[in-house]
Amino acid sequence: MVNSFLAYKDMSIIVTAPIVEMYVPYEYAASGLYYMDGEDVKMFAVANFRIFSKESEINTRENKDAYPLCIAAFISTRPREVDVDEVALYVGSKKRKCMVLRYYKNDVFIVNRNIIKTIKNMSILMKLLEAGRLDILPYEPISKALIAAQEIDNISLGLPEEDIDGIVADRFRDPKNPSRKARFMDKYPKEVVSVNPREEINMTSTFNAFGFEDPNSALVVAHNRHRKGVKEPENIIEKIIKGEKIEKV
Repeated sequence: MVNSFLAYKDMSIIVTAPIVEMYVPYEYAASGLYYMDGEDVKMFAVANFRIFSKESEINTRENKDAYPLCIAAFISTRPREVDVDEVALYVGSKKRKCMVLRYYKNDVFIVNRNIIKTIKNMSILMKLLEAGRLDILPYEPISKALIAAQEIDNISLGLPEEDIDGIVADRFRDPKNPSRKARFMDKYPKEVVSVNPREEINMTSTFNAFGFEDPNSALVVAHNRHRKGVKEPENIIEKIIKGEKIEKV
């Protein structure tokens, strides 16, 4: 169903499903990633959407997960209705403020499918990742989104897929324990917490601060944490370096 809700019509892409809602982060409007362009909406097309077969399903939209839209480029779109609402993107997830773009059958989803290819699009996507604002997408497909973005914009980061996986893995955390990187979880969750480098400083231990890209700032934060009486458990690497006994898990 996801692959069949859109169709080509001349130079546009139209909606073929009864109803489609797209959820655009509210903060996009303040960042120049979403704005009105006449009767159209111009937006950076990294968002989420849901498909409905009838109007009544909109009232229970959060009973099913949203799907990610990962077009790392600006598109012009023409929704029938635009609203602002608090939306949970996944079943049971925390709600976030979004612009809700609603389309009905035969509405124009993309006005012109000739997307302008520019390195600026990749720059925006990487800035969203580094700023901790790409947690609007489920964790697992983010690496694929970065790889697809290179194809869309006809550029190359010059990085193998494994390096891209590593970059992504360092930016996401377990929502129940933000100090724990998502790659150490038993399975990839759909809902994650994304952190930027400054936030990461607050999560590092004094020991780990020596290996941080900004050790001076990290050590200051660690020192202040120590003054407040916050106790830091030793991690396994620290114990190995000190020659301490490692308990079996």
